[in-house]
Amino acid sequence: MNQQRFQLDRRGSESYPAFWSDHPPVIRANSYEVDPKSTYPLSEINKGKIGDCKVERDQSGNDWVLPLFQVTAEDPEFYAFWDVDEDGTASLSTVLMTTRESRR
Repeated sequence: MNQQRFQLDRRGSESYPAFWSDHPPVIRANSYEVDPKSTYPLSEINKGKIGDCKVERDQSGNDWVLPLFQVTAEDPEFYAFWDVDEDGTASLSTVLMTTRESRR
């Protein structure tokens, strides 16, 4: 099985604020940090946690989700949720997956 790879949209807190009330919109982040060695929870709207994923950053600065299970949903999109410290460093805390059906 080939490793699936999906682009991660950094604006999860802004796009889906009601999904994760613990994560207010990121207003003043100076940098966005992901740890390629860490495993992050992967949730789906209306379902909660559905698995785990890794996240990697390419040389252009784009973040990519690597699910640790086979994603079979139609047209998935992935959004990042961040914890921001007082210095403005946003650390990835969870990833939200939406599907064509959940975006209707």
